[in-house]
Amino acid sequence: MRRSAHSDCAWAAAIALAIGLATMARASHLDVAITVVAGKVEARGAAHEQPTGARPAPKREIAPNPPMLTLRAGEEVVIRWFVKNVQEQPAPQTLVHCFVKDAARAEMADPTDATRGSVWENAFVMDLAPKQSASGMARFSILTPGDFIAEIETLNSASGMHEHFSRVLIRVEAASP
Repeated sequence: MRRSAHSDCAWAAAIALAIGLATMARASHLDVAITVVAGKVEARGAAHEQPTGARPAPKREIAPNPPMLTLRAGEEVVIRWFVKNVQEQPAPQTLVHCFVKDAARAEMADPTDATRGSVWENAFVMDLAPKQSASGMARFSILTPGDFIAEIETLNSASGMHEHFSRVLIRVEAASP
């Protein structure tokens, strides 16, 4: 069977598209997730990316509708976080920052400032080998009613082009009398 030049171009375009999509799918070098659990209810945040450096847009614009979990003041909350290097190269000196903060303060100019509205916070630097992951958990109670953000973010990751974050909103209602 003889193929036309047109069908050869179509095949070449299809192969180029497949290679491009495969490359785009692997463009993200880290996978991050955060899960918030209260009682038998849980909410898991999706992974998002933002450009490295000064925050060009508030995260609420990048991830406008994060999942939300509602609980009562004083009820135990469990935060589980996860980060994985999904690439074939190491991700040296990756800073992993996890926190729960008052939602209004978390969107301020420097949300990494631990003195502003933190309920819980943890940060560490690690060298992530290819395909290596790290995870952790914290248990605590939020005593004050209001809206809070639970988030994991990476800073100084190897790509130099973007960072990763995952977040869940927590609505704390007044405790029952």
